[in-house]
Amino acid sequence: MAANTPAKFNPPKAPDHDNYWRLNDYQSTQRTTLLRDLERKGFTFRADIRKGELVEVQQRLDCGLLYYEDKRITKADLNRLIENRQLLKPVTSSRKAMISVLMGADEVLRFNKFADLPPELRERICQYYISSLPSRLFNPTQPPIARACKLFREEVLPVFHSLTAFELRFYLISNDYKVGDDIRRAALRPCFQTSQFMNTLRTSGGPGARLNCLKVSIMEGSMREMQSSVGNVLVRAKYRTHHNEQTFGLCVALSKRAQDFESRLRAESRSSFFRPRFDKAAFSLDDLYKLRKDFETTFFSTFPKFGDWRT
Repeated sequence: MAANTPAKFNPPKAPDHDNYWRLNDYQSTQRTTLLRDLERKGFTFRADIRKGELVEVQQRLDCGLLYYEDKRITKADLNRLIENRQLLKPVTSSRKAMISVLMGADEVLRFNKFADLPPELRERICQYYISSLPSRLFNPTQPPIARACKLFREEVLPVFHSLTAFELRFYLISNDYKVGDDIRRAALRPCFQTSQFMNTLRTSGGPGARLNCLKVSIMEGSMREMQSSVGNVLVRAKYRTHHNEQTFGLCVALSKRAQDFESRLRAESRSSFFRPRFDKAAFSLDDLYKLRKDFETTFFSTFPKFGDWRT
């Protein structure tokens, strides 16, 4: 690689705060792809089936529901399902009528006794549910179950925060400088979405949120790019804590001084963020502010002039 051509990361996508928990709508998936994937699972379909019908089948499977028109499910199986669920049997015992009864029951399926379950069982259910969500999120809203009531929120959010890697993005605003300008008094600004997420970690009273995994990006971009959370990624780092043991991984897209930056940041992290003889079970909001300061101090001491990282 040429000395004046730093490596580049693919720019991150703009945030999608409230869709991570929703069903995949498969808009960008080709009909042929859906059909092939379902056929690999043993399903068979008529030749002229529409994409919308395939999406409905796949979404049922995503919800853990049966596709009753599957030829492998016999009429005896359908009848047994109706009996086991204590549903009213159809007037006619045709396959179509039984499927209609089961589909109708699925539409109104409710479980109103969740709060009556033992707390340990509720926690296991929450872990199973959170594990089904994307493992890496950027400025997410709270999972829907956490919005139902205070009890569920208090039980779900610690699980959500412990099983998910949360991404933070800090920017050097390129509008403010030209190549060669002194930037040692600059600041790495969190993008709007990162600030918004960090604000959600604040609580009135109580210990506050604790995170187990952080993924941090230092980015360069215009004010407009920062507002959209896009731009050039200069550094990516990952912090994880597990059973009071911390791990730190760093990937830099800088060229000449990348090793200097990496060694300085590791030293800074060891001396402040991961303090010796300090058992840290998870990262608090205060830790996130210290983390940003570590990056800022190290970045501007390694690259005191704007554009230094490009040479």
